[in-house]
Amino acid sequence: MNIFLESVTRQLGYLFKGREKVEELRNENEQLKVRIPDLEANIEAAERSGKAAMRQAQQWFNRA
Repeated sequence: MNIFLESVTRQLGYLFKGREKVEELRNENEQLKVRIPDLEANIEAAERSGKAAMRQAQQWFNRA
């Protein structure tokens, strides 16, 4: 019974805090967008010095 109540409580939390969660995601998205120019500059600097950008950074930048 306790597991059921925890599940129901979690689901209701999603319903009642949905707008708050969406706003948090929007804020995170904006913060990531601000980082794009810095990441691009870091990748270009690494390439100019003969270093390869980390795969994770390159993938993130390509998706942005």
